[in-house]
Amino acid sequence: PGFLISRVLMASLAEAVAMLDEGAGPATVDRAATAFGMAVGPLEWADRIGLDACLSVAERLAVPAPLLDRLRAKLAQGHRGARSGRGFYLWRGGRPWQWPARTPPIDAADRLI
Repeated sequence: PGFLISRVLMASLAEAVAMLDEGAGPATVDRAATAFGMAVGPLEWADRIGLDACLSVAERLAVPAPLLDRLRAKLAQGHRGARSGRGFYLWRGGRPWQWPARTPPIDAADRLI
């Protein structure tokens, strides 16, 4: 939680989860971030570092409840991210299986950044 990047990306992840709750798919959310210029979207990033690590940081930073609830629910199901084969994405061969991404809403990048 003391790393600047953790603080910034946790805020982005909280907004990404809010977008999922509004009906956007993971690939659509992440596409908005990569179209903006980020190397990886917040949901793929979370899966790669591990949802357990994300939860640990999120709890220390007092992020919004929907993110905490989503992370706890995924972990309760054994979905830890890339290393377990499932998180926000299904993972195959070290890569996230991409659901078809739709064009992100016009304000998606602004919300994530």
